[in-house]
Amino acid sequence: RGDITFDSFSRRAVIKSTRSERTKGNLIGTLSVLSEYRPGYDWDDLTYTFLKEFEIWLLNKGAAVNTVAKHLRNVRTFIGEAMSAGYLSADDNPFKNFKIKHERVPHRFLNPDDLRKMESVKVDGKLAHVRDAFLFCCYTGLRFSDFKHLKSDYIVTIKGHPWLQIKTEKTGYDLKIPLYLVFDGKALEILGKYPTLNEFVSIGCNADTNRHLATLQKLAKIKMRTTFHTARHTCATLLCH
Repeated sequence: RGDITFDSFSRRAVIKSTRSERTKGNLIGTLSVLSEYRPGYDWDDLTYTFLKEFEIWLLNKGAAVNTVAKHLRNVRTFIGEAMSAGYLSADDNPFKNFKIKHERVPHRFLNPDDLRKMESVKVDGKLAHVRDAFLFCCYTGLRFSDFKHLKSDYIVTIKGHPWLQIKTEKTGYDLKIPLYLVFDGKALEILGKYPTLNEFVSIGCNADTNRHLATLQKLAKIKMRTTFHTARHTCATLLCH
């Protein structure tokens, strides 16, 4: 292993990978949490007991079960990278008998009545901008990260009709969405309110926009907590009914 620590190896593996910037940030975040849990940990510390105590430490700090699972999956990714690079053998794999616990969480989505409330709430300025972006994601099913990366050349004409054509940030899938067709073209109506697509997608970070959505939720008298992830599930649910 030479002089390279597990933390240094993992950070280098992340930086040199072709993963999205969002995924890289997620992985690096787990490395920071590991260093907080056990400052100065290294290769020999990577045991089944290390993982169990890390799991318990996270839960005691108030982390949700699925947040703990995310960090453990990231650690498993680093272990896999180290095994592939020859730094660890299969016998050294601490996940060999370790089971990552998950918790099923029901997807939140707006029902048609709630969606109409969000559409009709009277706001202006930043709140109106965030509301429009949220509704656009409800009508297209885009993740927040994909919405933020929209470009004008992603709007294409196929057989005389406007489509949104995009490769998703998280999964790399190619999506083709008939904007003129889904939800009666409401996404196109929203686009028409903004001089450029670049201006439309410039709404700040996810945390800030979700805070604005919390305000919109109250103004619209929607009881359920609403985030940009809710928009994606709203689209999928309503299109299936």
